[in-house]
Amino acid sequence: MRTAIRSVFLALGLAICATPAAAASRMHDFDLKMPPAAEAGTFTGFSPCRFLGLKSRPTDSAECGALVVAEDRARPQGRLLVLPVVKLPATAPTKLSPLFYFQGGPGSTNLNYSVEAPSVMRTHDIYMLGYRGSDDLVPLQCPEVMAAVLEPKPLSDATRAAITAASRACAERFKRAGVDLSRYRMVDVIADYEDLRRELGIATVNLIGTSYGTRVEQYYARLHPAAVSHSVLLSANPPGHFTWFPETTGAVLEAHSKLCAANPACASQTQDLHQTVLSVLSRPDGDVEGAPIDMDRVRIVAFFQLMNRDSALQLFHTLVDAEKGDARGLVRLSEMYGAIVPNAFIWGDANSKAGTDCDPDDAAFIARRLPSRQSIGSPLDFILHAACLGWPVEPPPPGFSRAARDPTSTLIVGGDLDISTPLRYVQSELMPSLPNGHLVIIQGEGHTGWRGQPEALDRLLSTFLATGQGDASLLKPVPLAF
Repeated sequence: MRTAIRSVFLALGLAICATPAAAASRMHDFDLKMPPAAEAGTFTGFSPCRFLGLKSRPTDSAECGALVVAEDRARPQGRLLVLPVVKLPATAPTKLSPLFYFQGGPGSTNLNYSVEAPSVMRTHDIYMLGYRGSDDLVPLQCPEVMAAVLEPKPLSDATRAAITAASRACAERFKRAGVDLSRYRMVDVIADYEDLRRELGIATVNLIGTSYGTRVEQYYARLHPAAVSHSVLLSANPPGHFTWFPETTGAVLEAHSKLCAANPACASQTQDLHQTVLSVLSRPDGDVEGAPIDMDRVRIVAFFQLMNRDSALQLFHTLVDAEKGDARGLVRLSEMYGAIVPNAFIWGDANSKAGTDCDPDDAAFIARRLPSRQSIGSPLDFILHAACLGWPVEPPPPGFSRAARDPTSTLIVGGDLDISTPLRYVQSELMPSLPNGHLVIIQGEGHTGWRGQPEALDRLLSTFLATGQGDASLLKPVPLAF
């Protein structure tokens, strides 16, 4: 069960720990503190530290520091934030332009660089700047929401109303403490990085990010085009897509079903995998030998699992077994909900960023996403949408709710079975706006599927960052091991 829980988190690239301090402590040993006599713009400089967990980097030595920024840049004498900075120095004497990293989420630490590309790490200094709202000393965590999402039947009107009320109570608590919740936008994150770039005297940078982080990259290149040389978007999220769309999820499920039908081992277990998924997930609540099954919880955890290839295959086994009469796997999914969902996000930070795509028309939003016998729907949206309705979301700058022309040299890598950042929207909305964009599709992969071929990814990224033309010759289709 622990392996299954971890695979679900990896599907989204989310930190398993509930707090950014806990998540960061798994990767580096830097102790974040407000520097004495700090003011906006204070940078402590770097001191030696360790950064753990990268298999392809020959050393765990790193450099850590802290950057102090104004919460509201229009009020530099007001509330201050201190953000951790982690530098992974290039390990070769010849260096290319540095990399700024943007982790997925939102509502997750940015101190979790995990792109296993040794050639990139040899020739580029890599910088991680903590996200305001997640990695500063007072993250926007909402225990009120963490408790509300544990109410029974989380897709019901009653529980969704409780989540909205909890989110509103959390926001009011932060306001009473003097936190300006209007200053936790993606553009504020970009401004923090620009402060760091200028402080370090870096003329131009390369950007690299995953999932939600790719949205920040897109905005960064639009706001500061002269500062960005190349941008790498791993599992790209175009503007307007912090929500999911059932028709796209259904198309990916249908693709899985066709692959299953062509695979003798899978075809022997189910006549139609897509219909098996819909049939089992549309069941009413039940139990197995007294162990309850809350099907709303099952639907949400199943949606998480569908995001990545390995966890999707685990889900298909569970649902096929249930169709045949063994529902013990549904009990496990129902139980996993309590370990996964409350801790999946730093809720206030997720609201502040993803809330830019939150539709205020609650009835219309939910009507399009209801699970049924004909559609898996979009069950995770029910919770996230309920939370953002209770939060004072700041709208994006004018024009930033859709893609815009961007001449930055851009590489996009995505899997064709990704329901979280589907290629459909990358191809139809994002690529037409990128005259110097290059799209690499990995067949048989889901969200963050680029993790599965480290040598091929290393070749692709290192050549692109050096020349603007990535060599994808080592990438291979990934057959699904049904």
